[in-house]
Amino acid sequence: MDIYYQRNLKNKQTIYADVVASYLDSKNERTFMQKALNNDNNDTDIYSETKGEKYSIIGEGIYEKQFNTGKFTGGIKHTQAYLQNRYSGNIENRITMNTAETYLFAEYQSKIKALNYTVGIGAMRTYNSQEQYSSEKYIVKPSLSLSYSINGKWFFRYNGYVSGYAPSLSDLNDISQAMDKYQIRKGNPDLKSVTFYANTLSASWQSKYVSVGLFGRYSYDNKPIMENTYYEDGYFVRTTENHKGFHRINLETSIQIRPYREYISIKLTPFLNRYISYGNTYTHTHTNAGLRGSLMAMYKNWVLMAEMNTSNHILWGETLTKEEKLHTIMAGYNTEKWGLSIGVLNPFTKKYEQEIENLSKSAPYRQLAYSKNLRLLFMVNVSFNLDFGKKRNSQGRRINNKDTDTGILSGNK
Repeated sequence: MDIYYQRNLKNKQTIYADVVASYLDSKNERTFMQKALNNDNNDTDIYSETKGEKYSIIGEGIYEKQFNTGKFTGGIKHTQAYLQNRYSGNIENRITMNTAETYLFAEYQSKIKALNYTVGIGAMRTYNSQEQYSSEKYIVKPSLSLSYSINGKWFFRYNGYVSGYAPSLSDLNDISQAMDKYQIRKGNPDLKSVTFYANTLSASWQSKYVSVGLFGRYSYDNKPIMENTYYEDGYFVRTTENHKGFHRINLETSIQIRPYREYISIKLTPFLNRYISYGNTYTHTHTNAGLRGSLMAMYKNWVLMAEMNTSNHILWGETLTKEEKLHTIMAGYNTEKWGLSIGVLNPFTKKYEQEIENLSKSAPYRQLAYSKNLRLLFMVNVSFNLDFGKKRNSQGRRINNKDTDTGILSGNK
C-alpha cells in the first residue's frame, strides 16, 4: 500500500509526504549434492528451505521553501520492519528480528555571483534487535556542495558528505547454512552500522571543438561490514564482520573532440581505480587502470554509435571482481514518430572473460567465465511514439519508497 501526497502552498512552499506499508511472503530452497569419487559412502547431500514473512512501514515527509536568494529543504524518514524467517532441512531454526532506521535532514541552496553552494546537516539512527542481541547507532551527516563557472568555459565542482548504512538483514541472521562439504555461511547478529565519508572534485573546460574533464573521488568506510573466513570444527566458516576500514580512489580524465560540431563526437576516458581493504586479519590492495571510449555520428535522421570499455575491477573485503570487456556498434534511423536501430555486441573478438577471485589465505577460490569462441550477438531496437488524445500537465513524484529485502541468509556459493 502506497499513499503519496503533494501540495503547493502560498509563499512558494511545498510539502511532500509518502507512506508505504508492505508485506513480503518469501520462500527459498536450495539443494546441493556431491558424489564421492571413491564410492566410500562419503557423499554430500544438503537441503535447506527458508520461509519468511516481513512487515514494514516507511514514512517520509519533505518541506521546501523558496526564497529570492535560495531554497530551504528539510525532512524526515522513518522505516520500521518486523521479520520472521523459519529455516528447515539440514537445520531447524526460527529467526525473529525488529529493525528501525530514522533520518532527519535540512539543507539550504543558494548562490553568490558565479558560486553555487548547498550546505546540509542530517542525523541518522539505526536500531535492530534479535532475541538476546540488540544494537543502536547514531550518525551525524553533514554535507557541502560547491560549483563555480568562469566565462562559460571553465567549470569546477566539489561535493563532500558524511553518510552511513546499516548491515543487511540477511547478514544479521543468527544462523549457519552449509554451503558444501567443507564450507558454512554464518550470519553475525553483532554487526554495527557503518559511517561513510566521500569527497569528489571535478573540473572541466570546453571550447567549440574540444572538451576536457578531470574527475577525482576519495571515499572511506569506517568499520565496514566485510567478509571474514576462518577454520573451525572441520569447516571453513564464511561470515561478515565490522573491519578496520576501506579506502577507494577513483580518477579519470575525459577528452571529447567534435571535429564537425554536432555531426561527429569522439570521446576517450582513461581511468584509474585504487582500493585498500583493511580487514581485522588481512590487508588487500589493488590498482586497476583502464579506458572507455565512444564515437557518435549523426546526419539528419541517421545515427551511428560505437562504444568500448576495458575491464573494470572492483575490490571489496577479500573479493576481487573483474568485469567483462565490451564493445558495441549500433546504427539507426529516428523520426518524430518511430525509430529503428540495429547493433552487434563484441564484433571484433571471439574471446570472453569475466572473473571473481577470493583472496582469503585460509580458503581462496577463483571463478572464471571464459570462452574462445564467442558468437556474434545482434540487437534490434524498435520504438514507436503512441502519444495521442488530450494532454494534461502533471508532476512526477518527489518520493518513491519500497521494500524488497527479504532478509534471508542463503547458503549459496
